[in-house]
Amino acid sequence: MLREKWADDLAQRFDITADIVGVGTLIKRLELATQRPRHAFALIASLEGLRTPADFHSDEGTSSKAELARILDHNNASADFALFDLVIIDEAHYLRNPGTASNRLGRLLRDAARNMVLLTATPIQIDSDNLYQLLRLVDEDQFFHSQADCHAVPEIVAGITSFLGSRDARPGRYAYFDIGGGTVDGVLLGYNRYDGSPRTHCYAGKVESLGVASLAYRAYGEAGHRMERAIAGGAPRSEVDSRLRPFENDLHTLVAKVIVDGWSKDAGALSGLADQELPVFVGGGGAQSAWYRRNIRGAYDSRQHRNVGIPPYRITEVPRPTDLNYQFSGDVQFSRFAVAYGLSVPYEEISGFDLPRRSRRRSRDNMERKHRNDVIPFERFGAVYG
Repeated sequence: MLREKWADDLAQRFDITADIVGVGTLIKRLELATQRPRHAFALIASLEGLRTPADFHSDEGTSSKAELARILDHNNASADFALFDLVIIDEAHYLRNPGTASNRLGRLLRDAARNMVLLTATPIQIDSDNLYQLLRLVDEDQFFHSQADCHAVPEIVAGITSFLGSRDARPGRYAYFDIGGGTVDGVLLGYNRYDGSPRTHCYAGKVESLGVASLAYRAYGEAGHRMERAIAGGAPRSEVDSRLRPFENDLHTLVAKVIVDGWSKDAGALSGLADQELPVFVGGGGAQSAWYRRNIRGAYDSRQHRNVGIPPYRITEVPRPTDLNYQFSGDVQFSRFAVAYGLSVPYEEISGFDLPRRSRRRSRDNMERKHRNDVIPFERFGAVYG
């Protein structure tokens, strides 16, 4: 589905016709490119279908993937010739581990291209070494040793940096859901100050393929690319609701797992605070969608979160930072660029953060003791226990 989405977007947004190919067809097109350097093409292939085997240099490397690797290896880009003017690798976090077939492919593509772009909506568990390996793929000369000064900032934390750095940030729990094209990323976090220094604890995070474009294609088929704007807020509620009703439970489940699983983690100094309501920030391209807002809020009632002491949700947008001197035109909102803004903030100015694996779970008994009269099993509220 991702390859078809790329083909449709290139055609609709850039008037570029791109062919979806496998390794055999790609080899033929590259052989043609070496014979006709001015021959123009745009091709789309899957990483999995092109992964470079470790033995591609040897006589034992007889597969089509090994043949492709040798073509790339023998045609490094120069001022006079390059197989590719531009290589774009989506879901680039699959290349983060050196020594893997995907990473080998990435290195060969880099050397055969004049330009390379890596795209990834990386899960928040990624660490600095993973980031370093991706940066090294882009510029091996600049990032030549593992002590390079690079830092991984979780995208989901970057998305609410404008809030965490504002005067409105108060110690407490907050949820954030980034509604993108392919996925919805959710996190429940706690914010507090220790000795005057802000600290953000990411208690639970989850990513699902429930983004605007993903649902548009699943609900409308080939007409999906024309319906993305409708889902994002431009169509009558009745039409969108009827088409997306099969996905309401999936979104409720995502919201429930993030919030309930996060609520079960030890909040430390936050445990004594009275949460009158839970601020739920929405960001990304789908932040204005009435359907997403309504169903994120709807998870509270459908999963009966009040029965485990979770306060009502208050849906709100990530606030625009006061130091951002930029005029957004038309219906463009800051929420679409909240992550980009957060990633532009110097690392030393970002609130310190802990990832979910460093947060401890409160016992189930402690959470249920407050509601002994409720007989609904705790798993109904969305928490997952191993």
